[in-house]
Amino acid sequence: MNDPRGFSHGTAVTSVIAAQPNNQNFVGLAWGADFRVFAAPVHGPDPRSYPGGYDPSTFDWSAAYQTVLASGVAIVNASYYTVWTFVENYTAAQLRAVLPQLKVVAQAGVAEPTIFVWTADSSHGDPCTPQSDENCIPDAGDPTTGRYDATSPGILGGAVARLPELRGHNVVVVSLAEDGTIASFTNRCGVAANWCIAAPGTRIYVAYSGSGGTTFSRRQGNSYATPLVSGGLALMKQLFRNQLSNRALVTRLFRTADKSGRYTDSATYGQGAMDLGAAVSPVGSPLITTSGLVAGAGHPVATTRLRLGSALGDGFPRAAAGLELAAFDDLGAPFWFELPALTELAGTPSALEQLRELMAPPVTDSLLDLAGSTTTSVSPANGLELSFTGLRPTPGLGRSEPGIGALLSWQPRPFGVRQGQLLAAARIGWLGEAETLLGSKAAGGFGQLSADTLIGGFELQVKAGNWHLSAATELGWTVPEYGGGIITDLSGLTSSTFSLHASRRLTGTDQLTFSLSQPPRLEQGLATLRLPIGRTKGGRVLYRSVLAELTPSGRQLDLAASWRREKLLGGTFRAEAALSSDPGHLESEPIFSLAAGWQVVF
Repeated sequence: MNDPRGFSHGTAVTSVIAAQPNNQNFVGLAWGADFRVFAAPVHGPDPRSYPGGYDPSTFDWSAAYQTVLASGVAIVNASYYTVWTFVENYTAAQLRAVLPQLKVVAQAGVAEPTIFVWTADSSHGDPCTPQSDENCIPDAGDPTTGRYDATSPGILGGAVARLPELRGHNVVVVSLAEDGTIASFTNRCGVAANWCIAAPGTRIYVAYSGSGGTTFSRRQGNSYATPLVSGGLALMKQLFRNQLSNRALVTRLFRTADKSGRYTDSATYGQGAMDLGAAVSPVGSPLITTSGLVAGAGHPVATTRLRLGSALGDGFPRAAAGLELAAFDDLGAPFWFELPALTELAGTPSALEQLRELMAPPVTDSLLDLAGSTTTSVSPANGLELSFTGLRPTPGLGRSEPGIGALLSWQPRPFGVRQGQLLAAARIGWLGEAETLLGSKAAGGFGQLSADTLIGGFELQVKAGNWHLSAATELGWTVPEYGGGIITDLSGLTSSTFSLHASRRLTGTDQLTFSLSQPPRLEQGLATLRLPIGRTKGGRVLYRSVLAELTPSGRQLDLAASWRREKLLGGTFRAEAALSSDPGHLESEPIFSLAAGWQVVF
């Protein structure tokens, strides 16, 4: 529609929705959206002659709407209106008679009806004649003149208040002034309050394509509030990846509108002021569901974590790279989260932990260390030693986790090797984890983990001259247990650890030690994940099955040289230089460290 100056109303309205970014800091709300523009006559010689300002005898509106719907558009922006008519004064029968095109808009029998966004009209405060015009309030000084009190929308947008077949996919829009109050010119929501929403309608920046070329200007009117709502719905449709039905989009638009303060006045503002930020943000806490329906029970994303023990390194995050899962908010909308972001690596020990390890008595690396640090040993028979392990603070979890283990070592009688003696020991053990798997803990959407691990290994010690040499290795075979989350299968897991030590006394109080060791590491393991990736418009959850290799990318090897002096100032001094390759079993640059400590026992 063009005015005598050549201003294109259609261009201006469309620019609010879909104008591409330009060098004048102008951009449409849903720029990049696919759109179609349809032209139709909306002005007759006398706008009062027919509701809507058009003559139905000269234009077939029903056919026009059928053409629009046949184009496949999801949202129709209707920034035109019926001047000086108010839906509160019409019955459903009268509207169906006067506006037969609304039968097309109703889209009876269509599973996914197109959304129509209507202007509420801009008749409030216009001059009128009290004796002949509806909703005309006489002027106090001159009862022969008056102003319209537009307490409800016009009959096109407001028809949703009278015709149930329009509800759920028709929205009517009123305008807000710059200060957030109702604009002076706009009709109010009135009897259409349940299907009405408010949006900015003053000083809206639009493209001005007219006789003087293309430029930009500020405009006001319901014609420009309406495309803000249409553009907002288009953005919602895109951000939710077209997985919400059009009816669900309208419901969400209304439910997330600002209903605080002045916007509690539904007769004026209807459902409230459009809040697009709230509309595209989760309502409540999004849940990760393992059921078939969006409305099924689930686990909050906020409590969903997989805290990995050091033995697993970065295996799971690597396998999960590029994967995401969907969680659903209280209104059933999908939100996507990157799967690696829901996992936590064990990380490298802190400086304090390294110092404690440095000053602790020498120990042989064991898979049993995954479960506990409180160990007692008994020797039930000559050559046998039985070790029991209890609870320990699991790395990365910040608290103790239930775990128990037992390791039986058998050491035969030593036999000579050249000038020294060879000591050999065989190990067999069991590690039970009640809430972890090789030190890894699952929570929320990952379900629960536990495991039983069978341990087998051997140890050799030999004294060669002034040197004491030792070697130890263990293999573990883990039977995992899982359930209640996205992990639907876990293979048997294989893990390993080994250490080599060479030490000698330099003096009666000094000892030098060289060592090469590998902390416990997962050598083989697979997990099957069933990831929720979205939803159908009917509310069914879509899933994807993923097979994840759990083996970490690197192999941590620790090469260390340490010096220990006893009886130094009444205590024990120890210093160590260490080089760690692939720390945390992550393929990365090696780390060099120096540590020293002095310990006094009172």
